[in-house]
Amino acid sequence: MEPTVKVTSILTKDIDAPSALYKYRCWDNIYHKRILSLREVFLAAPSTFEDKKEFRNFKRYDLMSEKEIFEKYLMFSRDKNLEFSEEQHIAHTTDWTRNAPFKNRDYLSYAEEQQFWEYDGRIGILSLTEYNNSLAMWNYYACSGRGFCVGLDTQILFSFVGGGGKVDYPCDGLPTIHGTDSYLVERWKKTFNKETKWEFEQEYRVSVFNPNGLRMEERKVKLPAECLREIIFGWCMPQKEKLKMVKICKTQNYNVNYFQAISGGDPVRIEPLNFL
Repeated sequence: MEPTVKVTSILTKDIDAPSALYKYRCWDNIYHKRILSLREVFLAAPSTFEDKKEFRNFKRYDLMSEKEIFEKYLMFSRDKNLEFSEEQHIAHTTDWTRNAPFKNRDYLSYAEEQQFWEYDGRIGILSLTEYNNSLAMWNYYACSGRGFCVGLDTQILFSFVGGGGKVDYPCDGLPTIHGTDSYLVERWKKTFNKETKWEFEQEYRVSVFNPNGLRMEERKVKLPAECLREIIFGWCMPQKEKLKMVKICKTQNYNVNYFQAISGGDPVRIEPLNFL
């Protein structure tokens, strides 16, 4: 079943999102600590995602009708070949429609692989979730309670980093991108859709795209201090490690509230802490 396309998901002003979004982290990972020590988040490339199917739902030009192919090539010819007469446009389009390269499966496989790596270098994704009490998330992304969770101010985050939106989990496969889909629809289907097996994440994403490519340093984004709102300690985190985190937060002048995650149920119980 095809999802209803909500292209407003990639426009910040149209997002109906919770006031805070959360990032689960492992304290023994030096890169995960950077969200506190440097206020740094990383805009990852799709090739680094755990789910290797993501961003590999390519445009299905092969599903287009002859009429759709003709109209697409005609529009392209009129846009690019300004010196052509209408008769030349028709002849050019007819030839390309008859010999469309995407009818060749070998060519299409090669072109799709090239497209994936080009897109991979141009887009950066920050994955977050709307829940701080998901047992599955604590176990999967915060070292089974040995890690921590950071709450970020959604409005500040989206305004500072870029557009974002809620991920949908429409079906067991990724949505089909038709050859006639606009770029906006194609981007939404790639960026904000995952298979239903990942639905436990309840993910929101911040997405940044640069057609000229994102350098490594551009993927590292330093957030404003006021973006950090909450620190939640995992139930297995030692007290001395909590105190180290609190010291970092005070040194950085974060105005955050501290909480303790307590195991024993799903959802996980979250209780406030007071560190003076």
